[in-house]
Amino acid sequence: MNINEKDEYGNYPLLWACIKNNTEMVQLLMNYANQKDITLTINDKENDYGQFPLFWACYKNNTEMVQLLMNYANNQKEMTLILNDKVEVSNFNLYPLYCAAAINNTEMVELLINYANQNNISLDMDDNGKGKNPLSWAVAQNNFDMVKLILDYANEKEIKLELKETILENTITEHYKNRESVINSISELEFGIIELLSVNRKNNKLDVVFNMESESPLMKIMEETEIKKNKKEN
Repeated sequence: MNINEKDEYGNYPLLWACIKNNTEMVQLLMNYANQKDITLTINDKENDYGQFPLFWACYKNNTEMVQLLMNYANNQKEMTLILNDKVEVSNFNLYPLYCAAAINNTEMVELLINYANQNNISLDMDDNGKGKNPLSWAVAQNNFDMVKLILDYANEKEIKLELKETILENTITEHYKNRESVINSISELEFGIIELLSVNRKNNKLDVVFNMESESPLMKIMEETEIKKNKKEN
């Protein structure tokens, strides 16, 4: 049995198992490959949509599957998972880290960062072609731990990120309407997040693009945070 055989569209068993979000099948394929001393196809994206297993594991919000793929790659000789390749979905350019941030999965973001560091890979933090990036998702979902993870990684790799207030406002509003967010405006963001953004902007490690067509609530609360911080220090 050829467990790496492709169908007419270029899809192969491991990829299909990830597309179907079938963790048990992924494990079965890995067990069979190990027993038969077969190396699974794991990075091939020569299919109709340029998709690959790790992308689907992240897109499906399956942390266990992501860990399985990482463990399998780590146990093979000279095998490293692809992390930065983009997949076009509904005219958006998506990739593993972006997906993990968009679905608010802090554990998955940390897994991807750790794997990248272990394999000397610099993670892309590009936007999706429409302005949203991992940082904007983390902030919009009021996730302090994820915001810190992303900013710390970017600082370590000397990546200057961009945060657009208009994108942030739209993301928060959209998710609140869909009952996917606990906040409905920038003014409700956690103090710790605003403090992180303010410090990184002040140190020229983050480019914050304020909405100058409005009163810019983000600018207002960042200024207020800076005043509070200065008072504490004095």
